[in-house]
Amino acid sequence: MGVTDQDAGHSLVLGYALNAGIGNDATPTTGWSETQQYTVANSVKTFDLPLSYNFVDGRQYAVIPYAGDPLTGVTYYPLPAGPKGATGGIACMFTAALTPPRQPHEISTTYQPTGQHLASYPTVGNGGNITIESKAPTTPIVRFDWALNTASTNEGTGNCTLAGNNYGSVSVSSSLDATGTITIPAGPGNGEHWGNNYIYYTAIDAAGNVSQYGRFDFFESQAFQPVSFGNVTGDGTPNLMGVSSAGNLIVYPANQDMTASANAIQVAPATAAPNGVSWSTALYTHRGAERVQPTDDLFAWDKTGDGTGHLYYYNTQTASASTQPGYVPPGTINVYSQTQQALITRP
Repeated sequence: MGVTDQDAGHSLVLGYALNAGIGNDATPTTGWSETQQYTVANSVKTFDLPLSYNFVDGRQYAVIPYAGDPLTGVTYYPLPAGPKGATGGIACMFTAALTPPRQPHEISTTYQPTGQHLASYPTVGNGGNITIESKAPTTPIVRFDWALNTASTNEGTGNCTLAGNNYGSVSVSSSLDATGTITIPAGPGNGEHWGNNYIYYTAIDAAGNVSQYGRFDFFESQAFQPVSFGNVTGDGTPNLMGVSSAGNLIVYPANQDMTASANAIQVAPATAAPNGVSWSTALYTHRGAERVQPTDDLFAWDKTGDGTGHLYYYNTQTASASTQPGYVPPGTINVYSQTQQALITRP
């Protein structure tokens, strides 16, 4: 609040008055209690309303500033029918919001809760919906925050954020009895994984109060992808291997035209070759994997810089998310590298 002293050269008395609040026997213009008063040497004072005033949750209050001149004894109350019959001005109205919404819970979902014994389970990556509900005692709920498979319970708007699609907020119509639907998108990168999944959710009211978090656990099975010996890319189709004009290792799906360069998929750069320069002089083969992978590891032989031939075993680095039905690999995946290369020595 700022006031101007017309008789410069002496202090002002600044303060505020707070009423008892609407909700019992008080109205915005009665029950005033002058709770703070300060003598200041300038025309500006900032007031903080003390919590010790014992605000009642959900009750509406009115607060007014006032200014007084000790020399003249005149006190100004800028609101209608304020303390001591002062008139004029507008009161600042606010509602005390001290209690957060109640803990939300799910009321419907497309997922199967953990612990059920079913003949089959939903597969990971299909996405789904979870509808949740919460009630608030005094202040309307405006949104729900949620976080899927995270270490923290509160990664929604205004809190810690994560990469990917595994957290978010659902806005709802301002209500004391609110419902909202969390939609987890289908496809890789949505935060789901094989096995048990868990999602945290909280309700937030218009004053920013956050409820105790709710939690829903659900189970998803791994999408079945039969092992196809000879497959490198993760799409389940055996691959034919070759070398590009740039010396990179490439594969072609066996069910596509090998003369069309657009069908070639790069699986290792030239620098990943045994000699570190090009795959054009290397001998290579692939069929299966030692680590029970759905995609092939690689054997490769070539002479290195010292003129000596060496045989290497490359562990495939095909992402597990790619081994889902319907997966289409990009043009470059580079699943073999020298960092995943092991020298095979003679017995």
